[in-house]
Amino acid sequence: MAGRLAGVFGRSFDALSALTVRAYDSVRAYPNFTTSLLLTLVFFYPSLRAGGGTAGLLFTGDVLGYYWPTLAKMQDLLSGFHFWALDINLFNGSSEFYLPANFFGAHPLFVLLGLLSAPFPIGYFDVGWFLVFAVALESFFACYYLLMLAQRDFGLSFGTSVFAATFYVFGFSTIDALETPMFIFCFAMVAPCAYAMMRFQDRPSLCLLPWAALPALVMFLGGYIPLGLASALLALAIVAVRIFLFSPTCLASIDRVKRFALACIPVALASVVVAPFMLASYLYLAETPSPTRPDLFYSAHQLGDLPHMALRLLSSSLEVPGHDYVFPVHWGLVAVYIAVVFLLSPRASRNLTSDEWRLLKLLLAGYFATLLATFGSYSPISDAVYYFVPQIGGMHLYQRFLFAANVLLGLSLGVMLQGIVRSEATPVLRFGAIVSIAVFLAAGFAQAHFSAATESVGLGQALVFELLVVVILASVLLAPGQRFRFAAATVLVLLVPLNAMYERSRGNHDRATVAAQQPAMLDPQTQQAIVDYLKQYSDRDLVKYVDLTPLWAGSPEEFWDHHEEAFPKSFPYLVLKDLDLGSYGGFSFYLAPPADYMKVMPVRGQYELQPDWDYARRTGAEFVVLRSDALVSLIDAGLVSDDVEPFRLPDGVIITPLVAMDATRVLYENGYFQVSKAGGGATLTNLANGATARQSATIGGADAVRALDGDRNGAFASGSVTHTDEDPNAWIEIDLGASERIDEIRIFNRTDCCGARLDGAWVLVSNAPFEPSATPETVRSKAWRRLILGGAAEIRLPTRGIEGRYVRLQLGGSRPGGSHFLHVAEIEVLQENDPGPLSAGDPVLAAFESNGANHFTLETTSSEPVDVSWLLWSGRGLEFFLDGQVAEPTVVNGIATLVVPAGRHKVEVVYSNPVLLLFWLIYAAYGLSLVASAGVLALRRSLQPDHRSSQTSAAG
Repeated sequence: MAGRLAGVFGRSFDALSALTVRAYDSVRAYPNFTTSLLLTLVFFYPSLRAGGGTAGLLFTGDVLGYYWPTLAKMQDLLSGFHFWALDINLFNGSSEFYLPANFFGAHPLFVLLGLLSAPFPIGYFDVGWFLVFAVALESFFACYYLLMLAQRDFGLSFGTSVFAATFYVFGFSTIDALETPMFIFCFAMVAPCAYAMMRFQDRPSLCLLPWAALPALVMFLGGYIPLGLASALLALAIVAVRIFLFSPTCLASIDRVKRFALACIPVALASVVVAPFMLASYLYLAETPSPTRPDLFYSAHQLGDLPHMALRLLSSSLEVPGHDYVFPVHWGLVAVYIAVVFLLSPRASRNLTSDEWRLLKLLLAGYFATLLATFGSYSPISDAVYYFVPQIGGMHLYQRFLFAANVLLGLSLGVMLQGIVRSEATPVLRFGAIVSIAVFLAAGFAQAHFSAATESVGLGQALVFELLVVVILASVLLAPGQRFRFAAATVLVLLVPLNAMYERSRGNHDRATVAAQQPAMLDPQTQQAIVDYLKQYSDRDLVKYVDLTPLWAGSPEEFWDHHEEAFPKSFPYLVLKDLDLGSYGGFSFYLAPPADYMKVMPVRGQYELQPDWDYARRTGAEFVVLRSDALVSLIDAGLVSDDVEPFRLPDGVIITPLVAMDATRVLYENGYFQVSKAGGGATLTNLANGATARQSATIGGADAVRALDGDRNGAFASGSVTHTDEDPNAWIEIDLGASERIDEIRIFNRTDCCGARLDGAWVLVSNAPFEPSATPETVRSKAWRRLILGGAAEIRLPTRGIEGRYVRLQLGGSRPGGSHFLHVAEIEVLQENDPGPLSAGDPVLAAFESNGANHFTLETTSSEPVDVSWLLWSGRGLEFFLDGQVAEPTVVNGIATLVVPAGRHKVEVVYSNPVLLLFWLIYAAYGLSLVASAGVLALRRSLQPDHRSSQTSAAG
């Protein structure tokens, strides 16, 4: 028995030994691959484990609020093979899903995921894990191809290349970009793009061309076009430097030009593929508010860094006063120590070859030119970028250029380290070790005994630890063995960012903790409870709600620290499989809806929606999400009833139904379409015609009679706008002459400015005259009253047949942030003239179909003509058809309406985007070319003789 066991153990040991030897041989045979894989796994392992449940990058800021949910929506569309779509879930269908400028909707990895998951759509958390995987995969490629590029094309050693790649790919740039993965998808492709260009010009081939173009394609489709373009320009610059300055001297100038032209072909192919997509995005964004932003002041000045903030390069743990936008400059003390030692050590400088010195100077020139562009009005380089680099110069945060430029810094520090490592224990290295030890001891002592004082100047424990790392580096650089010094320096430069990465996967950064803070975002039970509540009060095909909550639960700082949105702005994306849900807002509030929609549904303050309630309710809004302390205002405005128990969420957020509008003339409504009697039902009489008006005071001759002149022009210069003097209780009043039934009051606001002054005003109706000194509070029990919310151009208040003679519009007393003037263009007091019901026994029968993306069909049957209104925003790309023929709707206040004759008819609304369709066709052709070229290359390799086998046979 013992002999058998010994034999088993022996064979197992032999097998394990053989496997170990084989693994060691593989590492030696493929050092770049194995090193890149090891670094990627070490860096991302805590994020990839447990299905992404501990991936801190998923549960932070924009990823949690926007990118992750939007990616889930994209997978839902692609699994149904919908490549262009209205975003019916946000902005009331005004946005076109694939085109916002801050999303990676056409990234090849995610397109493949959507297409391959078509038979079995993947779950929400699986989408999140795949996002983490995609970030890790691109980081791996960035590291691997930078190693290949540095060694093969610039002659740097393996140790130098590994240090440079570690600093660039797994340093502070990646940590800062994790909250916006699109930045990683763009800048990570700089080295792969440059390497592919170089290999293509070495051996140009049609079969290699699609694969050589792939890194540039990923860069362009990474999700942020300006940074993608900037990264492509940087890759071109690296290739140009390699070909024109580092080619053999025997190579003629014309040959260098030819080589560079060949190297540019892959980028040119990628540009052709993505050109329609960029054009479609540009045309779409031209209609959003964002094009008004990129001017010189906003782009290069307002959001630029202050020069003193360059001190942040010392350490990510050092508190430097000043604003902190997307990406501050970070080197870390290890990198700073290497740069200082190199600059102070003549021997280290002499140990570099002339080519290495030339490379170092070019790298530093490119990096510092980029860095100087980030200092706003203090740097003319920032102005030059704006003026001379179209599109890229319009990017409003030039700090983002440092994401890509960090490849230059990483290579620069690698070259410096190479010079230092080649030196022996020089006096500078000894002196540096002594100084670093002294600084560490002083900082540690100060932190131990005077922690309050040291913390006030930014000297915390994290900075003391980083000083300890510098002490270890200084000691390592005195030790013998170049490989050892390179390896140790690489590990040490990784330690601080690795700690930051690991910190994101513990504490309050995991799924369970954030789900407890944000149950509506991550807790399936809470989501289902919300869905059940909505279904309890609505049976429409598309359930709509207005979200009045701010973006974050507290201050901006609390939001970024605790990830707490007051209510998820992308909530409809979270319940796609359970309910077709639509919101009038969304997370990416100024990069998705067109400007005309934003005029109706503007966003102010802490990303709070200021809705046009008349538009929202007439287009089918059924619910409102709000803070509980704002409920009284909506009850006063007649929008919400206090008889319904709301659904309650953390932080005082509630969901409650809106009071239904008078729908006696509505025959059918499902959230997409509304069918009503042709001509809008009842006719309206304006009781204010011939009435008299007065107001509390008048300035500039703008008296009250202007509110009854029949002119709705809201420009004050037109002479049709009233204007009171400044008074917290200013009023304008209409006397109808007798008590009348009032069914609706319409107020036309001033439109040239100051429309928000009506926000918080009251409309009062009474049979008894109002005293001049009366206020909305003093007449609370004596008059019908409604609160106005927002300052829309046209405000409609249904009054449900109240009786009254006097109609007063009055400010509601002191309110912060505004002058107390009252001005209106027109006030209409309307009474319905009932035309009677439809023919007896003739209900409208409606059948509805939709693919949830770009095609919506409604069939109606009626013996009388009906109005069919499209209840989503009637924006660009929509076509209307009646019985298969193109029809031109009437658009009033953003609502498109078709008059449908009696009988059975079919109404279709189709969204199309020919430019985007062209892109997908070219994209598909490119994908097929990748598959075909891969097959050809594999076939060629299989047909080539095995030289090693031939040599073995010959030797035998």
